[in-house]
Amino acid sequence: AWQLTLYGISLAALLIWGRRLHARWRILWALALPFLFWVRLPGDLTVTMLDVGQGECILVETPRQGAILLDAGASDRHNVGSYQIVPCLKYCGVRKLEAVFVSHWDEDHTNALEEVFCWGRQENVKIGKLILPAVSLEDEALTDLLDLAAEYGIGVERIGAGSVWKLGALSVACLHPYQDEAIGERNDTSTVLRLDYGDFRALFMGDLEAEGEAWLVERYKEQELSCDLLAVGHHGSNTSSTLAFLQAARPAVALISCGENNRYGHPSKEVLGRMESLGIPVYVTAQRGAVRVRVQKKGIEVVCWR
Repeated sequence: AWQLTLYGISLAALLIWGRRLHARWRILWALALPFLFWVRLPGDLTVTMLDVGQGECILVETPRQGAILLDAGASDRHNVGSYQIVPCLKYCGVRKLEAVFVSHWDEDHTNALEEVFCWGRQENVKIGKLILPAVSLEDEALTDLLDLAAEYGIGVERIGAGSVWKLGALSVACLHPYQDEAIGERNDTSTVLRLDYGDFRALFMGDLEAEGEAWLVERYKEQELSCDLLAVGHHGSNTSSTLAFLQAARPAVALISCGENNRYGHPSKEVLGRMESLGIPVYVTAQRGAVRVRVQKKGIEVVCWR
């Protein structure tokens, strides 16, 4: 808004008083005006859960225009990368993705990555790293994902509990899985990330289920799990978000990514009931559209797009 206002005032001034100037200065003034829109002032930390249907994709933007992506996929929509994710990245003015974190390699969390990587190559948007959980599980889906990263020249990093990734004042700590954990199911491999920025904290659960949540509660103290924002595990399935875990996390706001009228019944009534009993406001993309959480000095602001 300030750029449009300043542009309008400057253009009006040029039209009114420009004749008093030499033609050379009028031309330079006119050519300089569009460069107002290249200025990017520091803003707020924002976390946006995109409306990708039955899947998940979360964009984190730092005040200094750094950006990371958490998962990118959907099982009930085609070309979600081209139609939802890339347009969002363009709208937000993302010119570099510092990292893409993949919680696990189910297709509803990864099948839009190729469209994102292709856009990055075509638009010269650098993608720093693809970050995956450090687990012993190896399968065809993982091989395909690694081949995709190699095709686009994107480095791969593996993280486990105790790993910390930093971007300026933003800290992303991995709480799960523990290094080289022997796991047979992809959901159980899910990377759980804790984002810290000043006094703000967010937890991103991937598709971790009850057993993994119990491990988190047992391993970490409540002050390490408590958060302002919770990206609910497994799309709100009743196999996740146990009462013990929610009592430990005590989020101020919870977000659930799922498709409208999905065949899995996400989010489950039991999970929503547990949230209600603890007084946790819940925003579900199937009903609210994309949900953006803006972290401000006065607190957090939640904005939805239906």
